[in-house]
Amino acid sequence: MDPRKFLRLAALGLDEVVLNSNWAWMCTMCQRCVYACPMKIDIPQLVFNVRNRWPKDQQPKGIRGSCEMAFKHETCSAMGASEEDFQFVVEDVLEEYREAQPEFAQMQAPLDKEGAEFFLNQNSREPVTEPDEMVPLWKILHLVGADWTYGTKGWAAENYCLFCADLENWEKNVRIKAKVVDQLKSRVWLNTE
Repeated sequence: MDPRKFLRLAALGLDEVVLNSNWAWMCTMCQRCVYACPMKIDIPQLVFNVRNRWPKDQQPKGIRGSCEMAFKHETCSAMGASEEDFQFVVEDVLEEYREAQPEFAQMQAPLDKEGAEFFLNQNSREPVTEPDEMVPLWKILHLVGADWTYGTKGWAAENYCLFCADLENWEKNVRIKAKVVDQLKSRVWLNTE
């Protein structure tokens, strides 16, 4: 299956084939097919609509589970990381790098800093499984003198509810994050996803 075949099935009125095709879950919705299409047909929107029609209990468990896990805490973490877990990891990794690399002894990774220019979201995979992967971005922000912060709430960048075409929970996820950005009075919201 490819985007052309998927679109052809839809154009031929083979709705049941389209609606039951697992291909809808293989698509990354990157929109490359839109740019390649001479007619600029929005195939990812078709995929989104197909996903929206699937019963939640039949959606891929990893994607559906990540959408639901985001609401375990107000962090929006698809990995289920809590506010306390995130704070511990950030502080621990920061301390480790400050000690190991004296040129970054003054580096900051602020949490809940009110009035910071930038509010930064972080993919929750990194603090949970690859915490060292957070550091390169911290170094860049440090070297350019950026005024930034994470929030202990709403810090997770990903939103798997979008991939489930679950608009209600997608919006809920975004609103949690936006509320934290507003509460901290950050001017720019940087989402790394």
